[in-house]
Amino acid sequence: YMDLAVSYYQQGRWVMANAVFETVRESGMDTAAVCGNLGVLRAQLGDIEGARKAFKDSLLRDPKFVETYKNAALLEIKMGREGEAKALLRKGREVQPENPEINALLTSLDEPSPP
Repeated sequence: YMDLAVSYYQQGRWVMANAVFETVRESGMDTAAVCGNLGVLRAQLGDIEGARKAFKDSLLRDPKFVETYKNAALLEIKMGREGEAKALLRKGREVQPENPEINALLTSLDEPSPP
């Protein structure tokens, strides 16, 4: 099922990918990665609260899963909540201080481009 879910995800078939990832999670693979992927998919589908819940579930399962900090922060940036995004990115940086994506996002938030 994981391969199928990833395939749908890569094809941009968000509804199908979401359904398969839910099946994966319900079958016992309730991992940080699966929950994080559900967060991304729910965000793509416009379910912002569902996405936030999935990201929270991901970090409860593994607070060192840096990809979730990044994706949750990207959602918060999209929603105009830069303070929340910075807090998530700082937590991600505590886990992986040299993570280039986390550091680049923090830099872009701290030093925004001129209008």
